Amino acid sequence: MNNSYASTVQKKIIPILEFDNPTEEQGIIFPLKPNLVLKQYLIALKVKVVHAKNIIAASRISQDRILIFLESKELVDSFIDNGASIEIENEIIKGRRLCKPTKRIIFSNVSATIPNSKHS
Repeated sequence: MNNSYASTVQKKIIPILEFDNPTEEQGIIFPLKPNLVLKQYLIALKVKVVHAKNIIAASRISQDRILIFLESKELVDSFIDNGASIEIENEIIKGRRLCKPTKRIIFSNVSATIPNSKHS
């Protein structure tokens, strides 16, 4: 029996049976610089996140940007806390979170007689 190339490759493919879709908290956005490709971003980011397995997804998105999802929110926090940048071809490229954390401020025991506007 003669095996085709497709059947040989299909035997080598290992399906991912359990894949959790990444959350917005796991995403980092970088601007896409001219003459750079996605692979260069991944190689540069791998140095910052220790191992390639910590990068779970990457894609070009609208407005000339790159979106890369890391394995956990903690890795994103660590990346942001350590400068949030990668170096490609001697150029520093700054990244940012996909979803900025929100802060909620709650005022309590405020008198109802205080107006909502600055006008008296």
